[in-house]
Amino acid sequence: MKRPLAMVALATAIVMMGWLGWCDLGAHKAFERETSDECTSDEEGSKEDALGTLVQGQAITLTGRVYDVQERESFGTTQLWIYLDSITFLQQDDSEEETVVSYHLICQTGDEYRPRLGSRIRVTGQFETFSQATNPGEFDAQKYYASLHIGGMLKKAEVTAAGSKYSVVKEALLGLREYWKERLYQYFPEKEASVLSAMLLGDRTKLDAGTKELYMENGIIHILSISGLHITLIGMGLYKLLRRGGCPIIAAVLVGGLVLFLYGIMTGMGVSAVRAIGMYLVRMLGEILGRTYDMLTALGFMGLSMLAGCPEYLSNVGFLLSFGSLCGIGGIMPALAGGNSDERCADLGSKDSGRLKVLLDSFVKYVRQAALPGIAVTLTTLPIQLYYYYEIPVYSIFLNLLVLPFMGILMVVGMVVMIVPGMSVAAQLDVLILGGFEWLCRMFKELPYHTWNPGAPEIWQIIVYYVLLVFSVRGTVKVPDRVRVSGRVQRPGRIQEPGSVHVPGNGKGVYRVLANGRWQRILRIVVLFIAIFLLGWRGKPKLSVTFLDVGQGDGICVQTGKETYLFDCGSSSEKAIGEYVLIPYLKHEGISHLDGVFVSHPDKDHISGILELLALSEAQGITIERLILPDLTEERMESEFADLFGAVADMEGEKPEVITMSAGNFWQSGEVLFTCLHPPADSEMSDSNAYSQCFLVECEDFNMLLTGDVEGEGEELLMQELKEQKVGEVDLLKVAHHGSKYSTGEALLAMLQPDIAVISCGEDNSYGHPHEEILQRLDEVGSKIFTTPQCGAITVKIGKEVKVYGFKK
Repeated sequence: MKRPLAMVALATAIVMMGWLGWCDLGAHKAFERETSDECTSDEEGSKEDALGTLVQGQAITLTGRVYDVQERESFGTTQLWIYLDSITFLQQDDSEEETVVSYHLICQTGDEYRPRLGSRIRVTGQFETFSQATNPGEFDAQKYYASLHIGGMLKKAEVTAAGSKYSVVKEALLGLREYWKERLYQYFPEKEASVLSAMLLGDRTKLDAGTKELYMENGIIHILSISGLHITLIGMGLYKLLRRGGCPIIAAVLVGGLVLFLYGIMTGMGVSAVRAIGMYLVRMLGEILGRTYDMLTALGFMGLSMLAGCPEYLSNVGFLLSFGSLCGIGGIMPALAGGNSDERCADLGSKDSGRLKVLLDSFVKYVRQAALPGIAVTLTTLPIQLYYYYEIPVYSIFLNLLVLPFMGILMVVGMVVMIVPGMSVAAQLDVLILGGFEWLCRMFKELPYHTWNPGAPEIWQIIVYYVLLVFSVRGTVKVPDRVRVSGRVQRPGRIQEPGSVHVPGNGKGVYRVLANGRWQRILRIVVLFIAIFLLGWRGKPKLSVTFLDVGQGDGICVQTGKETYLFDCGSSSEKAIGEYVLIPYLKHEGISHLDGVFVSHPDKDHISGILELLALSEAQGITIERLILPDLTEERMESEFADLFGAVADMEGEKPEVITMSAGNFWQSGEVLFTCLHPPADSEMSDSNAYSQCFLVECEDFNMLLTGDVEGEGEELLMQELKEQKVGEVDLLKVAHHGSKYSTGEALLAMLQPDIAVISCGEDNSYGHPHEEILQRLDEVGSKIFTTPQCGAITVKIGKEVKVYGFKK
C-alpha cells in the first residue's frame, strides 16, 4: 500500500466524520403523522462534565489558567475576552470542588485589568452557553466553539484574584505582537494595516469589515490566514539561509523550528498554523534522517495528531478546508498535471517552429502550472464550501491566479516594514498591491453569474461527488490498440497508465505516449461535470413548507417545486432576524428568487425580517418579484405600511411589484393551489391582527391553513369564507397569533379539525404563548402540536406521504 499513514489518517477521519454525521441526523428527525408530537433535544448535561450541570444565567466562581486575551468591539464598547483552561469550580467558602471540566471558557469583562498569560486567576460571573442553531443555515455558535474546545462564556465577569506566576515567553510574544501591530498602523493606512495585521500577526480584531466581506465574496479570504505560505517564507527561508551560511543541518532545523513555534504561539496557533508548522517539522525530520519527504504522509500524520487532541476539529470548517486543500494539491493536482501533459503523442524528429511558438508554449505552460493548484483545491474543497457556506464564487480560481503571485511580495514587504525601522517608503508597495486586490474583487463581483448558490448538499451527494471526482482524475482505462507515432500507426498493445511503451519494429526504441486518449479525457470531463451537477442538485417534493424559528414572530417559506413564496417574517424578541435567520435559510436551500412575499399585517413580529430582506437583497443576490399585502382602503394602506413602502423605495436595483389580495383571489403554482380567504376587499378594520391575510394551500389530498394573527372580527369573517368556499377539515393549521388564547376559538377548531397544529412563538416569552387554553382546545380535537421552541424550524414535506421534521434533536 502506498502512503499507509496517509491512508490510515483518511480512514480514521471518514469513520469519525461518519459517526459525527450519524449523531447529527437527530437534528433533522422526521415525524410521521402517527408519531408523537414531542420534539426533544439531547442536553449537554448528559456528558460527565461539570459544564453540563450549569444552567443559563447561573452565577459561578471558578479558577482557571489564562491562555489568551483579546479585545473585542461590541455595540460601540470595548470588551476584554479572557480565555481560560484548567478550570476548577469554587464553593461558597472558596474551597475547590472535585470537578471535571474538559472544555475551556471565555470570560467577558469590561474591566481594564488584563491578566498575564499563563497566570491563574479567580473569576466570578454569569454562565451562558453559546447559542445553538435552530434553523437550517443558521450559524451554530455552540458547535463552532466546541470545535475550538470552548464550552461556554462568563458574562459580566470580574477578576477577583490573580496569581503571581505567569508565562514569561507568552507575555513577551504578546508584547512583541502589539508592538509590531502598532508599527503597522503607524506606517499603513488603517484599512491596509488591519489587513496586514490579520495576514502577518493573526489579529483580526480590527479587520476592516468591508474588506473582509469583499474577500469572502470573491473566494480569497484564505489569504488572511496564517498558513503554509508563512511557513515557507519564514521556516524554509531561515533554514536555507542558515544552511548556506554553513550551519549544521540539525542546528538549522532546531533554529527554524523554534522560530516557527514561537511565531505560531504569537499568532494564536490557529488550525492552519498548527498543521503547517507540524508538517514543516516532519519535513525537517526527514532532512535529518536522510529520508524523502512525502506531503500526503506528513498531512496524514498531522491530521491524526490533531484529531487525537480534539476530535471536534472534524466539524471545524477551517480544519476541513486546510486539510482538504492540501489533499487536493497532493492527490488531485498530480493527476490533473498528468492528464494535461504536453506530450499527447510522440513526435519524433520535430523541429523548432520558431521563437514565437516557444514563447507561446512557455506562456501556456506557466498558466497551466499556475492554474492547476487552484483547480485542484477548488475541486477538492467544493463540497466543504457548499456544506458550510451554501454558495461559491464562480471566478475565484481566476482571481486567485492574479492574486497569489503577489502574496510573497506583499508579505515580505509587510514583514520588513513591520520589523525594520525607517522602511516607510516600502509600505507604499503593499498599499498599491492591496488596492489592486480590492479593485480586482470589485471588478470580478460585477461579472454575470458571479456566485453559484445551489444550497447545502446532502451527505450522500458529498460521498457520490468524491467517488466520481477520484474516478475522473485518477481512474485508469484501456487505450486503443492503435497509437499514432511519428505519423505512422503502431500497435503498442494495451497499457493501463500514462508512461512509456516500446513500439515494435522500430529500432529507435522507447517513446512516450499518453495513456489518456482523447475519448478518455472527454469521458473524465463528462464524469466531473456529472459530479458537480449531482452535488448542486436539489430534489424537491411537490410541496415543502418550513416554519422558521424566529422567536416571538412568524416566518413561513413555501416551495412548490417550481416557485418559492415567503409568508411573513419578523420577530419582536430577536434582533436582525432577516440577516441571521431568513437570508442564511434561503442560501442553505439554494433560493435566490422569491416569486412572492406576503405580508399578513404590519406588526413588527411579522415584518421586521422582510424589511431587512429588502435592504440586503441586492448585496445578497436575492431577487423579489412581488410583495402581496392585504386589501385595505388606500388611506389605511399608506399609513399602515409606510415603513414597507419606504424600504421598497430605498432598494437598489430592480424593485418588486406591490399588489394586494382579498378573499376569493387565488392562483396556481404547479400542483399547488393558493386561495386567499381573508380579509375582504377594501377592508376598513382598525385592528391589524383582525385584517391579517389568511391563505388556504392545497396540494392533491393535503391542505393547510395559514392564519397570520387573525382574531376577533377577522376570525368570524374567516369562518364565513370557509363555509362559502366549502372548506371542511384541514390537515395542517398554522395556529393564529402564536397560540394566544384569544384566537383560534372552539368554533373554528370544530370546523377545521386539524391533524397537525404548528405554533410559532418565542421560548419563555412574556406573553405566555402558547396559552394553556389553546393547547387544551387543540388537544380536544386530536391535533398533534408542534411548536418552534421545542422543535426549532418545522418543515412539512408533501410527496407520497406527509412528513414533519423538527430541526432540533
